[in-house]
Amino acid sequence: LLTVFSGRVNLGFVALTVLVGTIVAYFVSQDERMQRFTELQDIDMVTERMSMSMNMGFFEVLLDYPMGNGMGAGGTSLPYFIQQLLTSSVMMENEYARILLEQGLPGLLFFLAFVAWFATRPIQRDDPARMSKTLLWFITAITFSTSFIGIGMMSSIPGTAMLLLGLGYCVTPAAAPSGLRRRDFTGGQAMFAARSSAPAYQRGLART
Repeated sequence: LLTVFSGRVNLGFVALTVLVGTIVAYFVSQDERMQRFTELQDIDMVTERMSMSMNMGFFEVLLDYPMGNGMGAGGTSLPYFIQQLLTSSVMMENEYARILLEQGLPGLLFFLAFVAWFATRPIQRDDPARMSKTLLWFITAITFSTSFIGIGMMSSIPGTAMLLLGLGYCVTPAAAPSGLRRRDFTGGQAMFAARSSAPAYQRGLART
């Protein structure tokens, strides 16, 4: 949608989009697991799932475990041979609650500060990759803003790695073309050498 409404769309792109959409629709229609989004029509189920994440339980966890409940005690997947070491695991389908349970209030505040830092990083208008960075910025922002109704943002493989890779790409400033820098430096050297070797009256004439 970002590409379409940016005005940079040609007929070939539209045709490719329609083709890919048709292929995706075919595979989704053949796989029942990929049709789970149809459960959103069940209002009672959606309400129940949302209440598991957006309820007073978050604040109760904050009061009970202000310094965290230990690594792995917030619902993160653990190997079977150390699961018995968890004595008071608390499960909430809320990524921010999981961070609170595992790293305490200090860890959650550090993470929120990191999210705020990312949200305030502007993308340069003259960046050649501005379109792709803007798209990735929106994807990352949506991921951060919807993680309070789900878990796995910072504990999935390879999802977390891809998320952080895209985040780093978004905040990387555009570098000036290296060839331009070399030409400018070479030209400056030549001008300095010419002025140094010319007699004084020629330099004065040039200034005049």
